[in-house]
Amino acid sequence: CVKMELMNKVMANITGVTLGALFFIAGELCFSDPSIVWMKNLFVFLGLFIAASFVIRAFAQYVEIKDPNFGAVSSIEERQVRSKNASNAGKARSHDIMAIVFAVMVIAFSVLKAPRELLAILLAGYVVQEGTALYFTFKEFEKLRSK
Repeated sequence: CVKMELMNKVMANITGVTLGALFFIAGELCFSDPSIVWMKNLFVFLGLFIAASFVIRAFAQYVEIKDPNFGAVSSIEERQVRSKNASNAGKARSHDIMAIVFAVMVIAFSVLKAPRELLAILLAGYVVQEGTALYFTFKEFEKLRSK
């Protein structure tokens, strides 16, 4: 059952990256008319956004698989855990909302015919945000295990 669950996660991530790649390829190959450059940008950067989201998700799942205690806190008092959870709840919610905001911004800037460089910077910002969140989350769990 555990192997099947792992296989489902792997297939979901492969499907997501493939979907992103298809959007990217469709954007590059199908929209050569300069009058619809916004449509090309929409497909290209939405494809990159989707692919990046699933690659980051795959890394997060890899960390979880490598560390069976990922997310488990056993050596810290319950009150400290609740305090930390309460202080991070707002940050976690805003982080989740930012992924949606980035996607909406990619779509909006594409429709507004923004330069590709601007869309690339926006996508890079999303990847940096998600990557640093994953890195610091992993580091925090390492600290908890070492106590």
